[in-house]
Order: sequence, then C-alpha cells, then structure tokens
Amino acid sequence: MVALLGLTAVALPLSGGSTVFAFIGWLLAGPAAFYLLAQHTVADMQQRARPVYAGSKAVQGTYWTVVVLGFVGIALGAWQIAEWAGRL
Repeated sequence: MVALLGLTAVALPLSGGSTVFAFIGWLLAGPAAFYLLAQHTVADMQQRARPVYAGSKAVQGTYWTVVVLGFVGIALGAWQIAEWAGRL
C-alpha cells in the first residue's frame, strides 16, 4: 500500500504538480515501502520456523507486486528529482 501511495505521489509531478510530491513519493515508494517489506519478511520467517506453516501464493504475489511498484516509484521519483535539479 505504501509503494502504491509513493507511486501515486511520484506521478503527480508528471502531470504538472510540485516537485515536493516527487520527494515524498520517492520516500514512500523507496525506504518506507522496503522497510515495511523487510518487516513482513522477518515476520514470515518467524512463522516458517514454527512447526506448522501454511504458505500462500497470494502473499508471494503481493510481495513481488510491492517490489515492482517500489522500484517503479523509485525510478520515477529519481527522474523527477533529477529533472528538477537539472533546472536549478
């Protein structure tokens, strides 16, 4: 969800919004999303260490969706920030 919010915030400058949204989107899609993804991975590893574990294909698909959305948000945010810095 955080990666999607970041991607949305990054898309706002593409339509003429403020560069501040590019910074906010980069932070949400990058460090914030991947921090939460790491927390999920730690919790999942703890569950896997228990005697009974039922893995889910939906969780695995969601994991990779967050990774892709995060990378796209990071790339778009970095692009917008670089364009802004180039115009200084």
